[in-house]
Amino acid sequence: MTPRLAVLIAAGLLVHASNLRGAGPDDSHRAEPIELVLLGGERPLRVLVWAEIDGQPVSAIWDESLGRLFAYHDRDKNDVLDTGECARLPAPFALRQVLWGQIQPLPGSFFDPSGRDRAPGRMELDGLTALYHRAGLGNVLVGAGKPPATALLTDAVLKHLDRNGDHRVDEMEWRAAPVALRSLDWNDDELIGPGELVHGASYPGAMGTTLLSAPRSDDPPAAEVDPWPVLVLPSSDGSPQWSVVLTQRLDRDGDGGLNAAEAAFRPTVFSALDSDKDDRLTPAELSAWRRENADAAWRVHLGKRRNGQAAVEAISAPSDRAERTSRVRWELHAAEGQLADSVTVARKYYQAWFTDADANADGVLEKTETTDRKQSRVNIASVVAVADSDGDGRLNRCELTAWLDLQEQVARGHVLLTALDHGPGLFELLDADRNGALSVRELRGAWDRLGAEGCLRDGALDRGKLPRQWVFIVSRGHPLPGLARVDHGGPGWFRAMDRNGDGDLSPREFVGPRTEFQRLDGDGDGLISPSEAGTRQQSQQKVSRDESSEH
Repeated sequence: MTPRLAVLIAAGLLVHASNLRGAGPDDSHRAEPIELVLLGGERPLRVLVWAEIDGQPVSAIWDESLGRLFAYHDRDKNDVLDTGECARLPAPFALRQVLWGQIQPLPGSFFDPSGRDRAPGRMELDGLTALYHRAGLGNVLVGAGKPPATALLTDAVLKHLDRNGDHRVDEMEWRAAPVALRSLDWNDDELIGPGELVHGASYPGAMGTTLLSAPRSDDPPAAEVDPWPVLVLPSSDGSPQWSVVLTQRLDRDGDGGLNAAEAAFRPTVFSALDSDKDDRLTPAELSAWRRENADAAWRVHLGKRRNGQAAVEAISAPSDRAERTSRVRWELHAAEGQLADSVTVARKYYQAWFTDADANADGVLEKTETTDRKQSRVNIASVVAVADSDGDGRLNRCELTAWLDLQEQVARGHVLLTALDHGPGLFELLDADRNGALSVRELRGAWDRLGAEGCLRDGALDRGKLPRQWVFIVSRGHPLPGLARVDHGGPGWFRAMDRNGDGDLSPREFVGPRTEFQRLDGDGDGLISPSEAGTRQQSQQKVSRDESSEH
């Protein structure tokens, strides 16, 4: 996995969605963004994310995958799937399991004729594509998670800093934070981690295991999905049901519409949406919000990138500090994820299984050879059912290879946007570089950071003013566990000495005489920063050039 590159952007990125939609890295492909609405701040926020792999939009990869899925199941190659061919199609649930590296067919994973997403008796490619799109497939998938220790970490930080026990942490106590928390550093790495503040706490301690999709009019209430303060919007030509759902979530007085206070949009936006000028937005009027400026937009590049191309690109920057009024902060990471490796391992396993099961080594599994054995982890009958392309009840190696090729293609488009809702977390706000620990420099700057975020009142922290914080991770499949080591820069010798990876050298980490440390520590703060280390590097290079010129 390549290092995850983070872009920290406060609410207020202004991008016109109608101008950006469809403007992908390659205009010959359909480039559709994933679009989210974030709730829980002072006003709803819209976020756009375009994702690509090896320069190809994820939405275009899904178009290719669904085309190949159709061709694979079209046994008679007449460009129409009949009843029997439709019955072999994988259900949306089965395709979503690919996120976990699960490519073995699951019992009952095919379309159920009595189910809501049943396959019709006859279907062309457009119908198959629409069927999977309605089920939330066809672009980046969205998984939500909520770290469990957010409030506990906030409680622990404040408890240890409140030295006089008056239940408020003032400036003097914040300035003393590096000393006050030093005793908690049980592993002696000069960092304060979550487990040192709260016993057993991990960070972030959650994954995006709750998959979210755009609401549909026939969706039943879903207790595990509805409470999430994030709403996935459909593709540009999808169902307008999202506006009905969003109205229901914001409609405090229950009149079926949104007044200015309930919608909480900027006055200019509310006025533009209120087409009949009755000071109330209906769901139909609210649906036009997608034509207004979005609050943030990113482009994410996974896989191969052009020279110098960042993994995450912010399409625009904050234009006005006054826009940062929603009390929401977010950041976006890009990670290669673990799906590609999982599929590679699965492919090798199936190939080895086939060789082992092919007792007479003729390249064909007969019915007598496909009898499920207790020692096999493969559900042989289900594999034969989907991979036996000619329907003769036998599985040959070419059929298995064609089926595995299809699984790899389907897996290629499984990009996941993990949305972690950290809530109003103090630890998360102070952890500026998102390495999962508080460094000396972060603790020293905590008071100033809280002041810049508007979290202070009457000379102390006002916990109620902490912003809600989202962390988004875009990855191929689920991201690998743990946090990436942040590259803070600096010359090679500096990075080698920075054992805890916090971007500073302490006297304990510095390998050299004390006098040299003091000379490099230009501001005398007891830490050598990457810029101070770079000054030394430049000085040494200048000396070398001067000596060379003398000779």
